[in-house]
Amino acid sequence: MSKFSSVNKVTVSAPLQKKLAGCLDNETKIFANNTFFRYLYPYTPYVTGTMSEDVDIDEEGIHYNSVYANRNYYGEGFNFSKEKHPLAQEKWGEVAGSIHGVAISREVENYVKSKKLK
Repeated sequence: MSKFSSVNKVTVSAPLQKKLAGCLDNETKIFANNTFFRYLYPYTPYVTGTMSEDVDIDEEGIHYNSVYANRNYYGEGFNFSKEKHPLAQEKWGEVAGSIHGVAISREVENYVKSKKLK
């Protein structure tokens, strides 16, 4: 559902983005990306924490600042350490999106509804 782009960024899937496009101001986009990151983090490879914690989150997405993040994301055949993140694997954005996409969508939808009530 999610993808890791060549600019080291995880974005929500096109269908989810399309669904939310009309109601996402920058504040809501940042909320959505932070929500996605919370679900994504346990699937991210973690040895020293450099890659999985050196992250910028803004309205455009989740940006991994490590120079090797892209290689790790597509690291088919890597033997990811499970010591600190037992769920760690390649394509962690796709995995987290497919497993938690409904929960992420629900949290964002509830956030949008709560903003409209204010």
